[in-house]
Amino acid sequence: MQVHLPKAWLAFLPPGEEDPAQAGAVRFTITGGAQGLHLFCGPYEQRQFQGVHTYHLPGDAAWAQEVAQAATFGVERLTQWLGPRPLPDAQVVVLALPAGWGSQHLPGLIAQTSAEDGQARMAEVVHEVAHFWTPGRDANRFCDEAVAHYLEDLLVGERDGVTARVAAIAHRMRALGACPEAQRVPLAAAAGHAALETVSRQKGPLALCVLEYGIGRDGVLALLKSWIRSPDVDAADAGRFVRHAGEMLAGLGGFDGRSYLRDWFEAEADPPLDVEGDPEEALCRAASRYTGGQTMGRVKKCRP
Repeated sequence: MQVHLPKAWLAFLPPGEEDPAQAGAVRFTITGGAQGLHLFCGPYEQRQFQGVHTYHLPGDAAWAQEVAQAATFGVERLTQWLGPRPLPDAQVVVLALPAGWGSQHLPGLIAQTSAEDGQARMAEVVHEVAHFWTPGRDANRFCDEAVAHYLEDLLVGERDGVTARVAAIAHRMRALGACPEAQRVPLAAAAGHAALETVSRQKGPLALCVLEYGIGRDGVLALLKSWIRSPDVDAADAGRFVRHAGEMLAGLGGFDGRSYLRDWFEAEADPPLDVEGDPEEALCRAASRYTGGQTMGRVKKCRP
């Protein structure tokens, strides 16, 4: 069985020995230049579930079904929230990797470790599905990673309930609290910083959570949808996002978008979020800074 992949995927596939005689092997053909490079990664078995193609390890059909269901769920919800994928013709393919490789997204492909904890693996899968909607790599890692992590947490909440999403947010708050250096790094000036990964993967999604508590989930999704469909997205970076968000937030009454963008994207200062507090109350208090006390959070009573 031959699976043809773009050359760019070579770096993300597990190493292996070429052995065309091995029964049931999948040979990934990486094309480019005058010659094609063949990389043996098998043996694999193939399954298809609601349009999601999976290549999984022998005897691991249950994993393939579980992952495909999560991927299908993510595609359906994100299409509902953000509209069709920017590249709608790309097949959704999930490739099982040997243990220890984690997860990776490239156009049309989710490469996912099979031997992971089930709940964490599902979060990873919907995170990689979210990358089908995020623009290309941003040097500040906001437009790709921060947005994908925010959408991941939304999808976890939709799939497993609000409690699961609050737990994910609490984890991000603890991770940011453990890195004081990252707290002071502006989201639009994180490129090249030693704490870039923490800034983009923890502070970034928390910034969008604060915005959600200020303008509501639908407001954040409308902003992301307009950003994804804007001409600027082809040259995605956090600075362009700030300009786009500033224009949209300026049209909303009752929310101080200018101060919000300054505090989270531009100022070299700790964000106005109690990372050691209760997640929902902390988000409510942070959002009330920009709303005059009115928030869209889920807790029954917010203390400004």
